[in-house]
This record gives sequence, C-alpha cells and structure tokens, in this order.
Amino acid sequence: MSHGFSNRIHLFRKESLTIFLQRKPHRFCNQNLFTSTTKASSLLQRKALSLFHNEKSYESALAAVFITEK
Repeated sequence: MSHGFSNRIHLFRKESLTIFLQRKPHRFCNQNLFTSTTKASSLLQRKALSLFHNEKSYESALAAVFITEK
C-alpha cells in the first residue's frame, strides 16, 4: 500500500471529509451540496474506495457516492 493511498483513506475520517469536500468540490457538483456533510457510513466509505484508481476517479467516486446518498 503506497503512502498516497493511506493519505486518501485518511480523508474519510469524519473530521476531514467535510473539509476535503469544501476545499475540492468535484467539477460536476455544486460545493454547497456537500457543506452539511459531517459523516460517512463505513458502507459509503467502502463504496467510494472500491471505485477509485487514481486522483480523478477518487474525486468522481466520492462525489457520486454522496450524490446517491442525498
């Protein structure tokens, strides 16, 4: 497991998730959509982790999971 992969997993911690989404909104999403997101279930975490293979698909997967959840 690379160091970068570990860092991306860390982004799923409750305290970091909202900050990450606010600072790096996905290009297809409105930043305001994520402003109130304060937690992610382990199921959603696993879903998003299973979808990404690089930086672009990571952000896409994260956005897709939260849009689906809304």
